Order: sequence, then structure tokens, then C-alpha cells
Amino acid sequence: MDGFRDPARAVVAITTQVCEMSLDIDADLLISELAPVPALVQRFGRANRHRARGNDFRATIVTYAPAAAVPYTREDLGAARAFLAEVSGEAVSQRDLAEALERHAPGEPAADGSARLLESGYYAIPGPFRDDNDHTQPAVLDGDLTDLRARINARRPYDGLLVPMPMRATLPMDERPGWVPRYLGVASSVRYHPHLGFLCDEL
Repeated sequence: MDGFRDPARAVVAITTQVCEMSLDIDADLLISELAPVPALVQRFGRANRHRARGNDFRATIVTYAPAAAVPYTREDLGAARAFLAEVSGEAVSQRDLAEALERHAPGEPAADGSARLLESGYYAIPGPFRDDNDHTQPAVLDGDLTDLRARINARRPYDGLLVPMPMRATLPMDERPGWVPRYLGVASSVRYHPHLGFLCDEL
């Protein structure tokens, strides 16, 4: 950080995504792996940030494709490529970036109307607050649905009925009872062993 504050000193910094928002650095050259459009715009903000070399100076930005899409999606990276194709040029202003960001940034996911805190009665259960690669969800076995409904109606806790199941092992929304809270999956009792957990096809 101290080195970047001296424009006469040559400094190279290799960083994680922390530089997107948390580092007040001013770089003449920025090299970044491809990322979702909002992240790219944040990273670009580290280039010629303070205009220490005058208003006529232009920083150079280079991007390259990652080896794999994860942790992003192919849609994210496709939108990023379209964004870069539009803003590539000799000179790009902050306004150019903002307008291109509005056109190419993916929309926010729509809520499904489910709210753990409001739908769990007096006994809200914990759950993930961010997406990750662990594609499991709390589920109830179809053999326990009668017990689950009785507990919900009586406002009793039902934590003991829940089991973690791969999302691919749960029923689609249109094949499960409508009264089951949306954040809970419904899985077949036949595919679940009390000691082994979910029994996949390979077993």
C-alpha cells in the first residue's frame, strides 16, 4: 500500500478479490481474470484511480479467461465478454462503464416468496444465506409428512424430522404438497437410510 502511494516507484501487487472494494490503490496497469460485470467494474476502479499522472494519462487494463467458470456461471462470463466488447477502446469514461454495466449486468434473482423466519412458526430453523457448491437442502421424508403437518399445525418444533438431502433427490415443487414450507425439500423414504443417509444410484 505504501509503495502504491509513491508514483515514482515501480510496484507489483498480486491480490485476491479484496482489491475490488477494500484497497485504495492507483494502478497504471491492471490485469484481471474475467469475472461478472459488477466485479469487473469494481476492479477497473483501481486503475488510474487518483489521476496522479494527469487528466491525459490512460491506464491499461488487460483481462484473460479463467480455466473454469466456477465460482461464477457461464452466463456471468458471457455477459462479461459482451460488456468488454462494448467498452474496449482507447479511452473509456466512468459514464461509459456505468451505462454498459446497466445493459450487461445480470438481473438480481427474484425471490420465491419463501421466508424461513415467517414460515417456521415459533421454531425458525437455520439455513444458508449465500450460494455455494454444496447442493443440499434440509428435507423431510415423505413417510414423515403426516407427522410434519401435525407439528406445524400444533406450532411444535420439527427439527428432528429434517435430514440433509441432495437437491436432485427431492421432489419438484409441483409434485409435493403445497402446505410444506418452500425451503424444505420432500424426499422418498425408500432412498434414505438412517445410518448411511441418502442412497444414490451407484449404491
